[in-house]
Amino acid sequence: MKNKTIIIFLLLTYITLTSYAQQKKAEVTYIGNAGFMIKIGDKKILVDALFKGFEGDYNLPEQIQEKLNNAQAPFDDVDLILVTHAHSDHISADMVQQHMKNNPNAFFASTKQTVDALNVRDTIDHFQERRIGFNPSKDSPDKQDINGISIEAVYLPHGPDARIINNGFLVTVNGVTFFHTGDVDFDQFTFEEFRSLQLPERKIDLSFIQHFYLTSDSTSRQFVTKGIGGNYIIPIHYHFTNPGFDAAIVKENYPDAILFDKELESWNMPAKKNDFTNLKGDYFGLTPPGDTPGIFLPEIVSVKGKNTHACTFSPDGKQLYFSRYPDRKSFVMTFENGQWSNPQEAFFNGKETSISSSNETLFYYRDGDIYFNKKTEEGWGNAIDVGKDINTVEMEYYPSVTYDGTLFFSRNGNWDEGRIMYSTFKNGKYTPPVDIGFPVNNGGASHAYVAPDKSYMIFNSPRKGSYTKLDLWISFRNDLDIWTNPQNLGKTINSGGDAILCPTVSPDGKYLFFTRLQKDGTGYIYWVSAKIINRIRN
Repeated sequence: MKNKTIIIFLLLTYITLTSYAQQKKAEVTYIGNAGFMIKIGDKKILVDALFKGFEGDYNLPEQIQEKLNNAQAPFDDVDLILVTHAHSDHISADMVQQHMKNNPNAFFASTKQTVDALNVRDTIDHFQERRIGFNPSKDSPDKQDINGISIEAVYLPHGPDARIINNGFLVTVNGVTFFHTGDVDFDQFTFEEFRSLQLPERKIDLSFIQHFYLTSDSTSRQFVTKGIGGNYIIPIHYHFTNPGFDAAIVKENYPDAILFDKELESWNMPAKKNDFTNLKGDYFGLTPPGDTPGIFLPEIVSVKGKNTHACTFSPDGKQLYFSRYPDRKSFVMTFENGQWSNPQEAFFNGKETSISSSNETLFYYRDGDIYFNKKTEEGWGNAIDVGKDINTVEMEYYPSVTYDGTLFFSRNGNWDEGRIMYSTFKNGKYTPPVDIGFPVNNGGASHAYVAPDKSYMIFNSPRKGSYTKLDLWISFRNDLDIWTNPQNLGKTINSGGDAILCPTVSPDGKYLFFTRLQKDGTGYIYWVSAKIINRIRN
C-alpha cells in the first residue's frame, strides 16, 4: 500500500510539473505587417492580425485571410483578438465579424474608439457582449481580465493627430508577459513621461516594437532598452512604413531580435530563467545555431545585467564552466543522469577556465596570475601557482592548453598592448614563456583560444580592420610551424556589441562561443556554427 501511495504521488507530481512547464511555453507566429498570433500554454491571442492590407500594395495572402475568417487551424480556438488601433493595416471590420461568427469563444478587445465604431456598424450581430473597449489616459492605464488573460492598456499616441487612438497592450497569461506598442509615436513623449509607465519593472518577456525604432538612433534606443525592455524584441510593421523594413539594420543594432522571413513562420521562446526542466542531452537540448550567432542559454547562463564570458566545456562535454561579472566568480553546470544541473559556484576561486584534454588539469586566472588544480582520487586538488616565469608583475590571464600540454596565455591587460605568450611543459614544470610575436601580436592580441592540435588560434584584437573596438581574429599554423597573417571573422560575428571577446570552441569542434560586451559593461555569451573556421582556412 505504501509503495502504491508513493507511485501515485510521483505520478501526480510529474503531471503537475509537466502542466506547469507547458503553461510557460510561448510560441509566436508572424501573420503579416504588425500582426502576430501568440500562443501561451492553452491560450491563443491574435494581435493586429485580422486585416487585409491596401489594394495595390501589400495584401495579406488570401489563403491566410480565409483561415482567419473561418477560424481554421492554426487560428482555431483563439481566445482573444487584440487590436491596437483602427487603421486598415491593423484591422478589417469584416474579418473581425467573420472570425467571431465562426469562433463563439473569442473575445475582441481594442480601444473604446474602435469598439464603439464596430458596435455602431454591426447593431445586430450579437457579438457586442464579447467586445471590450479600453479607455486609458496618459496618466492612468486601463486594466481588465478577459477569458483568463490579464490585459493592461496604456495610452500611446499614434502621432500629433489624435483622431486615431492607439493603445499599447501589456498582456500576462500563464506566467508569460508580452507588450505590443501598436503604432506609438515616441516624439509625443519625453523619456521621463514614457519611463513613468514603469514597463521594465513588469519583467516583459516579449516586446513587439516598430522596426524603425530599432535603429542606432540614441533616443530610440533609450526608449526601447530603458523605457520598455524585454527578454526578446520582436520587430513589427514589416509593411507600410518609410523607410522600409531592413532586417540587416535591425540585426546589427539588436542582434537578438526575433525576425521572420515569411507569413505563418513561428518561433518558440526558450526556457525562462531558472527553468532547468528541459535542459537535457548534448548542448542542453537546444536547437544548434547556424551561421548567425544566437544568445547561449539566455537567463540561465547569459543573464541580463551581467557580463558573462569565457564559456568552456570539459573535454567529455559533461561540465560547462563560465565566468561572470560583477560576481567576479566562475560557475559550473554538470550533466548527470541525462539532466543538466542549474549553475553552481565553481570550487575554485578564479575565472576564465581551460581544461587539459585528459580532463586531469584545470587552469584559470585569479588576481592577475594563472593557477591550476590537478585531479586526484578524492577530486580536484589544491590550487597551484603556475610559476614565477609565467606569473610576473604584469597581468597574466586567459589560459588555453593544447594536447601536448603547451600553455598559451595573455599578458598585459591593455587591449592595444596585449600579447599572447606560450610555455611548454618539461621536466615537471613550465618553461620560461615565449612571445608568439609577429604577425599575431602586431597591433595587440589577447584572450586566445588555441585549438588542441595547435592548428589555429582565435583571439581578440583592436587592430586595423576591426568592426568594433575589439574584434575576433583567426590565425592558422602552417606546415612550417609559422602562424599565418590573422584574418577577421567577419561582421556577422563582430557586431552587436562594443567589443567582441573571449572565444572558445566546443570539444567536438562544432560551435564557436564568444562574448559581446556592451558599452555599459554587460555582455552575453553567443554561439555560432564553427564552420566559419574551415571556410576561412580554405
